[in-house]
Amino acid sequence: DISVCTIVLEKTPSFNDLTQSLEYYGFDAYTNAINLQREYYQEFACEFDLYFYPFDTQVCHMVFALQGFTKEFIALQMDGIGVEYTGKKNLLEYEIQDWKIFFDNTGEMSQAEVKIVFRRNVEFHLFGVFLQQMILILVGFLTYFFEVTNFSDRVMVSLTLMLVIATITASIQMTLPATPYFKMIDIWLFFSMNLMVLSLIFHTYLEHVVGKESRDISRPSSALVLVTKKVDPEEKAKEGDHPYAKKINLISTLMYVVVVTIFSTVFWIVAFIEFIKPASEYMDKKIE
Repeated sequence: DISVCTIVLEKTPSFNDLTQSLEYYGFDAYTNAINLQREYYQEFACEFDLYFYPFDTQVCHMVFALQGFTKEFIALQMDGIGVEYTGKKNLLEYEIQDWKIFFDNTGEMSQAEVKIVFRRNVEFHLFGVFLQQMILILVGFLTYFFEVTNFSDRVMVSLTLMLVIATITASIQMTLPATPYFKMIDIWLFFSMNLMVLSLIFHTYLEHVVGKESRDISRPSSALVLVTKKVDPEEKAKEGDHPYAKKINLISTLMYVVVVTIFSTVFWIVAFIEFIKPASEYMDKKIE
């Protein structure tokens, strides 16, 4: 700590008293103030609320109180602008938005609270997480346009997407702070992964439907038919229209679009509202 004691000359001091052979400068304590300026270096731990991570805005509270002295003896008051932030506003992960100081003299001791509001830089997460996974979700949507009989390609693409999303999710989770609750980015990762799982389940069910229709097509009729050309049952099955399989594939394609659209709309509206919230809303004068 650094302490500097100064005397504010508010009145002309008295000089030497020749009658007593004393050389001095006299300052009347009633009219001349003594200022003690002290500089502290203190580390503070801030509690974060990460529900909206990575679109969150955090508030760091620093509470100062004079212990051992009631407000009747010493009371904290604002001097000049009160508090000044001299560091860089654009940090590695955050951007400093605002800072203010508040005083509370309602209790027995005088207290001061400094609040610093800072918002997380979201560019890395937008391009490194959300954009990549939106592209993967789009690729998963394209699998619904494969032929209904092309089960191998559908499953191969879906499994590859699941593997890529699982790898991205694992790498992201290693860098995220551990919390007992779901963050917004956790909800996004959970949705992306399970969307691919549901797509794989649907493609498996579609293969079952296609196989059933193929067996129905290749089953010989009970009526007497004059056969003039030998027909391969498997080739005949592939040439079938598979109306039911195409119907449920079309329904699933529309459902895929609806689910992704609704989820993305709600997700990004909530994220946008939280991200653009002004710093003034976090400046509550009540000391917590």
